[in-house]
Amino acid sequence: MKAVKTNDHLSEIEKAFFLNVKNGNLSAVKELISQVNVDVTEEDGMTALMYASYKGNEEMIEYLLLHGANVNSDAHKDLYTPLMFATLSGSADSVRLLLEAGAKSDTINKINRTASQLGAFTGRHDCVSIINNFVQLEDIEYYTRKQGLDEFILKEHLVKPLHKYVITPNLNPVKLVLYVKENTVLLADYTSVDKVLTMFCQKSFKNVNEVLAIKTHILNFFLKKCYLWDQGTEGKNGINGLLKYLVKGRSSDGFAIGTETLLRDSLKSFPYASSNVFQQLIKTLSSVPMGGSPSAIAAITQSINGLQSADFTECCSCCGNRRSFNKCSSCKMVKYCNQSCQKLHWGTHKKFCERLKEEFLLLQQQKVIDKEREENRVLQKNKELQTQENVET
Repeated sequence: MKAVKTNDHLSEIEKAFFLNVKNGNLSAVKELISQVNVDVTEEDGMTALMYASYKGNEEMIEYLLLHGANVNSDAHKDLYTPLMFATLSGSADSVRLLLEAGAKSDTINKINRTASQLGAFTGRHDCVSIINNFVQLEDIEYYTRKQGLDEFILKEHLVKPLHKYVITPNLNPVKLVLYVKENTVLLADYTSVDKVLTMFCQKSFKNVNEVLAIKTHILNFFLKKCYLWDQGTEGKNGINGLLKYLVKGRSSDGFAIGTETLLRDSLKSFPYASSNVFQQLIKTLSSVPMGGSPSAIAAITQSINGLQSADFTECCSCCGNRRSFNKCSSCKMVKYCNQSCQKLHWGTHKKFCERLKEEFLLLQQQKVIDKEREENRVLQKNKELQTQENVET
């Protein structure tokens, strides 16, 4: 018979705290957070962060972390960590959030399994991909110390911006270039940053982590493009010119030819042709014409972050950022994460906005028709049932 947790050691406020975390009631948790120890445990060692992770509640996870929750708590009776629970939940975004907060991926539980191994066993392949290809801050800090006879040292002020660049899950070139534009310190000391990314790519490939090797190479490829455009040795008008080149859409359908071309070029320049992942990507894209499906960003994203990550239906039409819900006020068919992306993309979108607006109106009309049909169907069904009941009586 399964033991029932009594949690008699908890105060009423602590019990209420756990209850609201489990139920995802963030507003109630905010009212209670100052009255409890955020890492208080239930009888079996479960913390609030563990529950939020198991539920895949990103907003709750973020709030608890902000208030000091231990991302590597080992209080659970079976030594399960928040990262393990997030992986079992199947929430890739929760896994990424915990990793970015410093969750250790090599911790093992009582049955000697890591979060990645638990995910592989339970079919959480998107989560496994993120864990296996995540880069810890100390992996970048490693290059700030002299190694053997190598005189090369990465300056400490570059560690955090470079780390954030490396762990980005969004490989849309527009997003990458926008990040570099906001962190020009990476260009100011481009030679050393380029060397770190080159060495990291080589190290990843030697460690049989082909996916991380390809990702690092693509990141370095676009950092180099930013540097060349910024220096004026390639393209015009610096990084802003590169952004316009990337978002410029084909006149027939708005497809971003510049983005597709550079992504394909980044793959062609990958130095390890024996890589199975690389060969599969090249095989896939070689049979797809420009503008066909899958696009380079879809194929690459699927290979690196998993199948589910290649769904761009809720993404910004400019930079590919996820959970972008701000729609064009005119056509209501295209989404953006902010006004900057909308403005950047307007040169392409304005050619199709009116047509998309007409499509949106037709869709709305069809929804009304479908709703009426469904209501009539239900009404007719109820009449038939009523008639049948009258006959029986």
